[in-house]
Amino acid sequence: MVGASAASFMLEMASNELDNLLGESLFVQVTEKVIELLDMNLEYSELAGKLAEIKPRAAKSFRLLVENFVETGGDVTVAAAGTHIPYSKRELPSEKLHEFAKTLNRLIPEDQSIEIRRRMVLYKIDTESRTFGFRDESSNPADDYEEKIDDLAWPQASHTTVQEHYDVLLVGTTVIDETVGERRTKYRLMQISHISGEVR
Repeated sequence: MVGASAASFMLEMASNELDNLLGESLFVQVTEKVIELLDMNLEYSELAGKLAEIKPRAAKSFRLLVENFVETGGDVTVAAAGTHIPYSKRELPSEKLHEFAKTLNRLIPEDQSIEIRRRMVLYKIDTESRTFGFRDESSNPADDYEEKIDDLAWPQASHTTVQEHYDVLLVGTTVIDETVGERRTKYRLMQISHISGEVR
């Protein structure tokens, strides 16, 4: 922050060096992206696509920024300019900010974790990528779960046999799919133990 003044209240931020001395400046890239995303006229699908481009962690940071704007309780103006950034400004009225924040909360929800403890059949395992495929035959139709094997579960998982039944603990986390900008649940195998004999 390089300055503050009373308008209602204004903060001025800048890079502490030349903003794009060697090109590929993160300061410039982030500034341009924030201005781009703060376009209140973006359609839902357009906004979803742009958020998917910046990956989940950055998208969550952007959502928090907008939530902080909302907490001011007033209108917000964001402006940017730089060596390679033409002057641009976003006027963010309070009412539109509230709606925008609601949209972001639908697109970028807080991570939601679920635990699944169940007996399942292993239908695939890849030892190079450390990925698994389990089928829950107790549901109708059967549910399939695929994703990564946690390091803690790897010693047991590395000795498994396809088409055998196992008691497993899967942890699922809801995230934004970076390719389509929609929510999906990613699963991680946390525990696994072999079942001998008939499956009950």
